[in-house]
Amino acid sequence: MIALLALLLLWDARPMAPAGHPLRRSVPAVRQDTYSYYLIAIDVTGTRRLTPQHVIALSGLKTGRTVQPKDIEAARARLADSGLVAKVSYRLRTTGGGYSLTVIFSVEELPWGAAVFFDNFVGFTDGALNQAVASAVPTFDGFVPETTAALERVRTALEKLVREAGQPGTVTCLLVDDKLLGLRRYRFHLDRQTGTLPVCGVAVSTSDDALRDEMSARTAAVVGSDYSKDYIIRHAMQNLLPIARRAGYLQARVGEVEAAREPGGTAGCAGVRVSVAIDAGVQYLWQAATWNGNKILASIDLDRLLGMTAGERADGDKIDRGIRAVTEAYRNKGHLDVAVQSQPMFDDTRRQVACAVRIVEGDEFRMGKLDIAGLDPAVAERVRGLWQLAEGDVFDASYLSRFLPDARARLREALAPFKSVEVRTRRDSRALTVHVVVTFKAAAQTAAGPGPWFRDPAGSPP
Repeated sequence: MIALLALLLLWDARPMAPAGHPLRRSVPAVRQDTYSYYLIAIDVTGTRRLTPQHVIALSGLKTGRTVQPKDIEAARARLADSGLVAKVSYRLRTTGGGYSLTVIFSVEELPWGAAVFFDNFVGFTDGALNQAVASAVPTFDGFVPETTAALERVRTALEKLVREAGQPGTVTCLLVDDKLLGLRRYRFHLDRQTGTLPVCGVAVSTSDDALRDEMSARTAAVVGSDYSKDYIIRHAMQNLLPIARRAGYLQARVGEVEAAREPGGTAGCAGVRVSVAIDAGVQYLWQAATWNGNKILASIDLDRLLGMTAGERADGDKIDRGIRAVTEAYRNKGHLDVAVQSQPMFDDTRRQVACAVRIVEGDEFRMGKLDIAGLDPAVAERVRGLWQLAEGDVFDASYLSRFLPDARARLREALAPFKSVEVRTRRDSRALTVHVVVTFKAAAQTAAGPGPWFRDPAGSPP
């Protein structure tokens, strides 16, 4: 019996914590950061995009080492300052009599909505740039959280890459609200200590050889400029893609843009030679347009204004002009706020495109008051007599562009001293009327240059 009791006492024995150890609640006056724990595990909860391994690496903690409470707090601060998480907290779990420690981090991640663009990094593929950034921003895929710390991680990684490659310079970051591409993005640019790096030439590649010569001719404008991938892409979108769209390649896009240093300053150009790929895609034929929301104009009239015939090449410029013609037809019938929204529907199998066009016709405006200013009363009355839109008539937005040249032709001598004409319109949205003020200005009144002949009647009131 005595032996059994002794065995039970030995089974329940645990190592005793020293009197000054932080786990001994009876002595709170002792500073806890002077005591160490053996870190056996790090757990992470709350991750979505990042993995627990990413969080642990960002914290800087390593298992199998002795840590103090201040080390755990420093790791939490590193995570909070990383720019990759919104919130981070932790709790501790001890085992082995209070000497072995497990840290459990709880994180709340940030949205990764900031687009990153590499502008003028020559000698690096996009893959190499992405890999360099991913070493500092785990899971990088072209987007990062929109925080100063995250963007600084990208900048520092790029600067380290170019420095190791022997390209001295400073990497800068600029937020660009890109209307052409329809997105906000952070553009990283290398400011070289050696000055500019001119474009020596541009080679265009595309699947349709018939387009290459015309596209190549359009690239002459960028030769000699300081190399910027951003500028090359913009130029290609504005000057090369329209060539493809006219040929029926309605979904053409700018592909890879690469720059390589001109070997030995060929032809006296110590810069880069750029290659631009235009992914033409499918060449489409026109199928038809379907019209919705039109009441004032019949669908057959809208088809005529659009000007497209089934089976013809789907010329993107021609389609755009047709949509503008439909818009102007409504404006000329007093519907100044008309909205014409065209949605293409592509059939790649049959290489055809159709358009679903939704029209919001808006209110009908009518002619209001007409004022003639700047002329003698007798001449003003003669000008007024030429105006054909009576008060209450449907307002024709195109009439102004016809009236003014006609008035000058008919009253050539009387209007000769007046070098410019300013037309202002004021819309009354309640009465649905447009008031027009025509002001004739002599040479002395237009010393800074001739003013506009007329102002768009659908524009904002003066």
